[in-house]
Amino acid sequence: MHTHTLFAATLAAALIATAAAQAAPAADTNATTRINADQMEFDYEDEGGIIYLKGHVVVRDPKGTLSADNATVYLESGTKDATASEADFRSFSRIVAVGSVRMAASDSARVVLAEKATWTRKDNVIVLTGGPPKAKDGPSFIKAARIVYHVDTRKIEFFPQPEIMLDVPEDQKQKFVQ
Repeated sequence: MHTHTLFAATLAAALIATAAAQAAPAADTNATTRINADQMEFDYEDEGGIIYLKGHVVVRDPKGTLSADNATVYLESGTKDATASEADFRSFSRIVAVGSVRMAASDSARVVLAEKATWTRKDNVIVLTGGPPKAKDGPSFIKAARIVYHVDTRKIEFFPQPEIMLDVPEDQKQKFVQ
């Protein structure tokens, strides 16, 4: 395997795993992250480079799982000339996952579903659109045209016109009625 191809595969794995893990609580950091896709391509011609993961993209990490039809990693300038030992595996400007995007924390029933998820490194924000995006916890959910997750503060915004569907057990409903 060509050194640049091996580097690109390693870099893609590290970047996508980081994106999947950021939204989940801390877990064992010594465990392996596994990324599967039908195909991977690395484009050296674009500034910084672009990694394309195509078909059945699945990232499994102790902190959570990200799956999508495809994902694209946009690298920052200067990354394409780095060797694997010199590279900062977080040297990307954004990661875009498209098609049946599903993000789930490994320690809960919470799941986020969307058609597109974009993680912008500069702002450390994940924006979910299409579907419309939906954050589910069991049968309860919140959906809106756009969900914005601020990774650093763990703040989540739902807009415009969020819809909330709560599945409340009967005994809990009675407490609200009284």
